Amino acid sequence: MSLKSMLCVGIAAIACTQALLADTTIIKGATLVQTAPDLSKIASSYIIIEDDRILEVGQGQLPQTYRDATIIDATGKYVIPGLIDSHVHLASRPGIPWGNSPENLEFLGAYYEQSVKSYLYYGYTSVIDLNVGSREQLAAFKELPIGPNIYDCDAAAPVADGYPLRFYPEAIRYTANRNFIYNEGQEGLIPANIDLTEHTPKAVVARAKANGAVCFKTFHEAGWRPGSNWPVPSRKTLSALKNETDKTGMPLLVHANREANQKATYEYADILVHGMWHWNYIDGKVATEPSESAFNLAGKIADAGTGYMPTFQVLPGEGVLYDHSVLDEPELKHVYPAELIEWYKTPAARWYRDQILGDEAPTEKNLQTRYANNIYKTEQSYRIAKHIYDEGGLLLFGTDTPSDQTFGNPPGLNGYWEMQHWQAAGIPLTAILKAATWDNAKAFNLEDNVGSISKGKIADMLILEEDPTLSLDAYNAIDMIISRGRVLTRNSLSAQAN
Repeated sequence: MSLKSMLCVGIAAIACTQALLADTTIIKGATLVQTAPDLSKIASSYIIIEDDRILEVGQGQLPQTYRDATIIDATGKYVIPGLIDSHVHLASRPGIPWGNSPENLEFLGAYYEQSVKSYLYYGYTSVIDLNVGSREQLAAFKELPIGPNIYDCDAAAPVADGYPLRFYPEAIRYTANRNFIYNEGQEGLIPANIDLTEHTPKAVVARAKANGAVCFKTFHEAGWRPGSNWPVPSRKTLSALKNETDKTGMPLLVHANREANQKATYEYADILVHGMWHWNYIDGKVATEPSESAFNLAGKIADAGTGYMPTFQVLPGEGVLYDHSVLDEPELKHVYPAELIEWYKTPAARWYRDQILGDEAPTEKNLQTRYANNIYKTEQSYRIAKHIYDEGGLLLFGTDTPSDQTFGNPPGLNGYWEMQHWQAAGIPLTAILKAATWDNAKAFNLEDNVGSISKGKIADMLILEEDPTLSLDAYNAIDMIISRGRVLTRNSLSAQAN
């Protein structure tokens, strides 16, 4: 079964459950809350929507012209811009094994069909896919009648024999990724049938731009074990990528989660797409917490204005492989199909955990130790992100959903969990709202369409029961989601309804 076929199963029935309002819709009476560029609250607001765009925003009495429009009375509630998750991987398999067995395809199809609605269920009306394997897959997601705005960076650019290219079988290593790049001196690694001119920084960035990308991503990952020395983009390669992305107006994103890798790239990157949860070795031993050098680097990142995406939920998302209690989380039933949740509870779903463990026995002690280590690193990474914030740096909201072959990063809900980490790190609620709306829109050059509620922009917004600048619970107290002018009740987007 093709991806498109899997995505489109049941769409007709789903579409029939949605309430399509008249061409002109007015939301009135709510307090409009946004951060573009500073926090503002407008009581008794009205927002006039025509088709998929915002026609007018005002306060108080409605203009006479629109007295016959469909009106949503949101008095006593709050309206905010639709949220933006700027780090997702739509076509990834969250714990579903590779291969095309009927069972795998059934789970994958059910997951894909629900995933875009799960982002909307938690208010994410825009997502940015940072590594598109197939343009056809991405097009299938975009063709769904109900789902967020989808932007992308096209295929990310690993350096020859570096992460994650080195995990591909040699036979397909240099044909599986259309945008791989190479450093000076690496030409001999690449098979003779590969046209090297198609894999220069200029060529790959131009190809991404032609494919409609709004950003471009590379990896600076030397390995996560002591002594690892995987190839990473050289300074010359990074400089060339930065030069080409600047020409196209696309931000350069760099995957780097280790102190040394962030130090090597922050002056070239527009955005670092991970937090720092690995630190420099001290006396040849793995550091257990960030040292003075890490905080000094955090200050330099802030001063440089490099965007910083903490992605706190990555390690806890992997950690649940060692502690399946998350599968009893009540909210999970809204974002994963019921049959997939039940399968996650079976021994067959532990394949990736066992692969990570290798020869290590899955004893209760070993699993608890691994889980605790992931949580500890996450909490230490709080300190770096908070330091960047305190130094006036630019924090951007992205989740890396799903970060790996794990069920611990459910679409939409993963964003709510990520926000909880931000709050635990000491980031103010107003800064969380700004990072997930206006700052994300600005960083990816999308502010003409999304990120705030103003005339001419896409009609993406949330009606909340609570004020998100006073309580994080507001993001789980969503009354309605307006996506490209279509008003959706939250319950209609739940996996239980679909």
